[in-house]
Amino acid sequence: MFKKLNIKTLIVMLGCLVAVVVIMQIAKNKRGDRSFRSEIITVDSSDISALIIETQVPGEEMKLERIDQTWNVKYKGEQFVADKRKVQELVVLLSLMKPLRVAAIDKSSWRDFDVTDSAGLSVKIESNGKVKQELIIGRFSYKQPDPNDPMAHYNQMNSMSTFVRTDDDERVYLVQGFLRYMFQGDLSVFRNKDLVNTQRSNWNKLTFTYPADSSFVLQKKEGKWFVNDMPADSQKVQNYFNNIENLTSFSFLDKNSAVAPISHKLVIGTADKSIPIDLSAVPTDSTSLLAIRSSINKDGIFSGAGSNLFIRIFISKASLLPSVLVLE
Repeated sequence: MFKKLNIKTLIVMLGCLVAVVVIMQIAKNKRGDRSFRSEIITVDSSDISALIIETQVPGEEMKLERIDQTWNVKYKGEQFVADKRKVQELVVLLSLMKPLRVAAIDKSSWRDFDVTDSAGLSVKIESNGKVKQELIIGRFSYKQPDPNDPMAHYNQMNSMSTFVRTDDDERVYLVQGFLRYMFQGDLSVFRNKDLVNTQRSNWNKLTFTYPADSSFVLQKKEGKWFVNDMPADSQKVQNYFNNIENLTSFSFLDKNSAVAPISHKLVIGTADKSIPIDLSAVPTDSTSLLAIRSSINKDGIFSGAGSNLFIRIFISKASLLPSVLVLE
C-alpha cells in the first residue's frame, strides 16, 4: 500500500511539473522570448563611414558621410559640412545601444510597435560604401516615474525608451532613449552651425569695421580691455563675450543670400597668433535684414534676424564703455 501510494504521489507530482512547464512556456510565448543579444548594432563605431537617415518626406533620405576626417551632410543633391558634435552623438548612441528587453519575437507584432517598413524610421549604417545594417526606429514609450521616489527627477530621462528592430533580426527590442527625436529633423539640425568656436580667454583684439566713422578696436592691454584708448567697462565686455563665445545659429539662408558688398565686419584675434575668426555681414532681403558669414564655416550663411544674431555680434562702441564716459 505504501509503495502504491508513493507511485501515485510521484505520478501526480510529475503531472504537476509538466503542467508548470507548459504554463511557463505559454506565458513566455505571450510576452516574447526573454533571451536576446547583448548588442543591437553590430557594426563597430570606428568602421561607420555613413549614416543614411529617412526623412519625414516619403522616399527622401539624408546622408551623413565621413570623407577623410570631415563629416558632410547630403540632401536633395546639395552637400554641406555637418555638425561634427551631432554626428558623433549619433554614432556613440548607436554603439552604446543595449536592449532592455524583448518586446516581440517575430514580424507578426511589428505593427503594434510601429517598426514596419512603412511606419518605422529607417537608419542605414554604412561601412566602406556598403550598407552593413539597418535600424528601424519605432514607437516611443514613456513610463511615469514614481512621484514618491526621491530620485524621480533624475530618473525621468531613464523612463524614456523606444521600440526598435534591425534588418537582420525579426525580434523587436526596447532600448533606452527617445530615438526618433535624436535622428529626426530637417537639414539645419545636421549642418555645421558654428560661427565662433574659440574661448574668450585666448582673445586679445577684436576689430569692428563699420560704415562711416563708427569703427573701433577692443583690445586687451596688460590684462585690461580698452576701446581704442579708453578703458572699457569690464562687466559690459564680459556680457558681450557671453553672447558671442561659442556662437551657433540654426537660421540658415540660401547660398545666394550673401552676394552684396560687406557692410559690417568683426575680426577676433587671439593671443596665441592662431588664425583669427572673421565675421561679416552683408545686406539682404528685408526679412533677414543682413546675412552673416563666418570664416570658420565656409558654406554657412545665417540670418542676422535669427535670434538677433546681427545685434549680438555687431555692437556699438558706446555699449562697451562705462556710462560716465558715454555721457561725456
